Amino acid sequence: MSEQGMRNSVARIVMGVACMAAAGAATAGDYACHVEIAGERPAIVLVDTDTKPNAERAATGAEVRAAGGKREPVVRVVECIARPGARLADPKAQALLDNLPL
Repeated sequence: MSEQGMRNSVARIVMGVACMAAAGAATAGDYACHVEIAGERPAIVLVDTDTKPNAERAATGAEVRAAGGKREPVVRVVECIARPGARLADPKAQALLDNLPL
């Protein structure tokens, strides 16, 4: 393949990847999930995905950094909401979300 042909192929690949990334960004959304870790302690998991059920699945397998910096697995997903706009039903969980440094 000539040098010009190689440049054109690389340019098409780069443009294709950029288009796929833009398409993915257009369909994904931000979700905040109220979860519980050991001891029924509330925590927040932020998820970037396309649907609420996918956010719930992602949060189920997540780990959160608890007080003291220790990573702890999610025990239960209580609720996931689309961000921004929606609010969590539990006021304490909403306060955790409001106080996250975003």
